[in-house]
Amino acid sequence: MSSRKPFAELSRRQQQRIVSRCLANHKLESQHPEIEQIENSPSQSPVTTPAALPNRSNADTSASVPRKCSVQQRGALLEEWMERIERIVQEQKKDQKTIINKMERIERQLSHLISLAEIKSLGASEALQAPATSMTELDNIAKDPNLIQKLQPYIGCNSKMTVRRVLKRCMTRDLALHFSFTGLGERRTVSKQAFGSHLLCTRILGDAAALQMNDTREVLVAHIQAALRGARDWDGGRKLRLDAAASLSGVGSSPLRATVSTAGLFSCTSPAGSSGGPGSPVFLPSSF
Repeated sequence: MSSRKPFAELSRRQQQRIVSRCLANHKLESQHPEIEQIENSPSQSPVTTPAALPNRSNADTSASVPRKCSVQQRGALLEEWMERIERIVQEQKKDQKTIINKMERIERQLSHLISLAEIKSLGASEALQAPATSMTELDNIAKDPNLIQKLQPYIGCNSKMTVRRVLKRCMTRDLALHFSFTGLGERRTVSKQAFGSHLLCTRILGDAAALQMNDTREVLVAHIQAALRGARDWDGGRKLRLDAAASLSGVGSSPLRATVSTAGLFSCTSPAGSSGGPGSPVFLPSSF
């Protein structure tokens, strides 16, 4: 019968195996916390026998054992982090709304400056006075022989931007909401006018080179379709939608005040001089 070797005479691997087994069974956590130091110590450190270790008081032993979080503490910590995340989300929503307001204000100011440059370069009598609010006004704008020249200040850095600026300059948001390029739609419950057959669309596509738009007709048609789909965001429409969503979710208290005016809208093929809607309001430049 072989006698057991002292702990100090065992190999390093055997010592670690014994320590791991003891720690797994929770037999030596309260009696010999220094054994955990033997397991976690680097291989270069000398081996210390349990007999050579100094006696420690219960206070020292409890201090060396790592504290474990209870279920209640973990739950409280989780709730604290959830509250922090919620505060961060609310702050980001406020920052997003502030950025959108600043962008819309910059767009309005830029539109105003472009309009002033247009009036200064062409003269008050030759410049477009206001975006069309009815089909009759839009027909008259499309029949203007100097229309393309008057739209020169609204040329953007690419064809997509130019198309959007030109459409916003020629008609208001409320009027644009009554258009789609083909007038058709499988999921559409309300019929819309076909902008593709309007004289304004014909002139924009026909004089695309004069507006520095060198893309193909298919690309320009896609830009027009995208601009008409995004017409609800014109003239501060995006902010109105965000306010409405915030009001419904209870985050904000601003009710939705935007209504789409349908007064004075006639067929897209209405001849010039036919009875239209109310007179054009004083020109307030729209945002881009």
